[in-house]
Amino acid sequence: MKSDQIQSEKSEIIVPEAEIIKTHTVQEPKPLQNTTCIPSNSETSSYQNYNNSQNTRGIQSHPSYYAGVTQKHKVNMKPQPYDGTDDIEEYLSQFQILAEVNGWDYNTMSLCLASSLKGGARAVLNELNEFKRRDFDNLVDALHNRFGSVHRSEIFRAQLQTRVRKDNESLSALSQDIKKMTRCAYPGALPL
Repeated sequence: MKSDQIQSEKSEIIVPEAEIIKTHTVQEPKPLQNTTCIPSNSETSSYQNYNNSQNTRGIQSHPSYYAGVTQKHKVNMKPQPYDGTDDIEEYLSQFQILAEVNGWDYNTMSLCLASSLKGGARAVLNELNEFKRRDFDNLVDALHNRFGSVHRSEIFRAQLQTRVRKDNESLSALSQDIKKMTRCAYPGALPL
C-alpha cells in the first residue's frame, strides 16, 4: 500500500524545463546611460561617419543563447588598465565581454579601449593618427602588432625552455603557465 502511495506522489511532481532560445540575428547596440566611458557629442560627431563604415567588431554577429531572462539591473563596469605586460588576446577577450555587458557601441568601445591603456601600451596611441586612434579595429591591430604573440614568439620560446617550477607553486599553476607560454610561443599551432 505504501509503494502505491509513493508511486502516485511521484507522478504528480512536475519539473518545468527552461526554454532555450537560439537567435541568429545581429543585435543592435543598447543605448548608453551613465557609463564611465561615454564620449561627448563633440568628441564623436566628426568621427561618426568614419566609424560607422568601419564597424566590424563592435556588434555581436554570432548566435547567442539565452533562457528568456531579461537583465533587470544596469551594469556599469570599468575595464582594467592594460600596460602591455599581460597577454593582449586575454585582455581583448575580457574587454569585448565587458563591452557587451555594458552595452557599448563601436565608438564607445574605441574610446574606452584607448583610455584604458597605460605605460608602454599608451605609447601606441602616439603612433596612430587621430582617426585610427578612435577606431576600434585599427587600435586593436596596433596593439596586436606591438604586443601580439606573433611578434614576440621568440621571447616566449626562450621563456618556455627555461621555465622551472617555483617554490610552493602548484602543479596546476605550472601547467597553466606552460600552456599559456606554449600558445604564445607557437601562435599558429592548434590549441592544447
